[in-house]
Formats: sequence, structure tokens, C-alpha cells
Amino acid sequence: MLNKSFPDWDDLYKSQDVELMPWYNQKMDLDLEVALKGFGVTHGQFLDLGTGPATQPSELDRRGFHVTGSDISENSIKKAHESFGNNNPKIRLIKDDILNTLFKRYEFDFIFDRGCFHILSVEKRKTYVKTIGKY
Repeated sequence: MLNKSFPDWDDLYKSQDVELMPWYNQKMDLDLEVALKGFGVTHGQFLDLGTGPATQPSELDRRGFHVTGSDISENSIKKAHESFGNNNPKIRLIKDDILNTLFKRYEFDFIFDRGCFHILSVEKRKTYVKTIGKY
């Protein structure tokens, strides 16, 4: 089990500028870039879990993917809409908890997570893996 406590994500996204958060990266995540090129992936339905400021959905959309960004924080989604969603109606940004998700089975071709799994307890990771396996 994790010993580290994590912030209340809504409070964090309400009180801080996303550009100052340590995980903010306006460019495509390097691991994702390498995977897309390595596997020759150029299109499809993409889910970005823990989307935060939605920089990854913005980059994926720019490359022709249909993208959904989800986050457990309502304030994260609001800020992402302000930055990207309102300017690009093709990016779907929604509040969702992947451990108790509202997504339909087989809705996505690809799932990218750079913000969720590593902060979950071992028990919650088991639920996460079962849930992700359905999509």
C-alpha cells in the first residue's frame, strides 16, 4: 500500500495554475510519442486518463485522433475546457472516476495513463486493471 498521501485534486486545480504543476507538459509525452511511432499508430479512439490540463488530448487531436480526456477533478476539467475544449469541440473532456467509470465497453482503441495508476493503493490497482481490461 502507498504511504504517500495525495492532495484533494479539486482543491489543487482550483488554487494553482496548471502551468506551474510539476506534471504539466505542453508537448506530447515522450513515452507516448515513442509508442505511437514504434507501433505505427496514426488514428483511432483515444482515452487519456487523469488528463489534468488536457495537453495530451490536444496533441493527439492535432495528429488526427478522436480523443476523450477524463479526470476525477471537476476543476481540472473546467480548466482544460478553458484551455483546449472550448477551442476544439472535437476533444471530449469529462469528469470520471476510472474505478467507477461511466464509459461503455470497447469505447476506446487506446488508453493512455500518465496520471492515475501510480497513485492508487494496491487494492485499487486491482480494480483499475479489471476496469481497464474491459476497454
